[in-house]
Amino acid sequence: MIDRNLRDTTFVIPIMVDSAERLENFRHVINFLHNNFSTRSVVIESGDRHSFEIARLVQDVHKFVPMEDGVFRRTHLINTGIKMATTKYICVYDTDVFFDIQAYGSAVEFLRNGSALVYPFGGKMGDIDRSF
Repeated sequence: MIDRNLRDTTFVIPIMVDSAERLENFRHVINFLHNNFSTRSVVIESGDRHSFEIARLVQDVHKFVPMEDGVFRRTHLINTGIKMATTKYICVYDTDVFFDIQAYGSAVEFLRNGSALVYPFGGKMGDIDRSF
């Protein structure tokens, strides 16, 4: 059975919209998370300008951090998002990744049972066809 109650978990998602594909990937990721789980998200966007599409898609917390010197400072954005999270558990999430739906609940269950860090990646990778 899939644990869909992840209210104690915040997904921190750093993003720079550098292409239409990245925006499309983000749209799929954020919709997947909120359609399948009761959870929170903190989206930290960086770039030359704010994406109104990102702001429209985010249901929880969204912050824009202007890019300095044309460099995407991923670690800084992650740390900013972690400070904004209000839940016990945090998942640093990428805009180009999906896991098996059962992996999300299993990973959080490991954390709830005392694990300090969980990587729900089993080594298999695949390409998702755009028509999916």
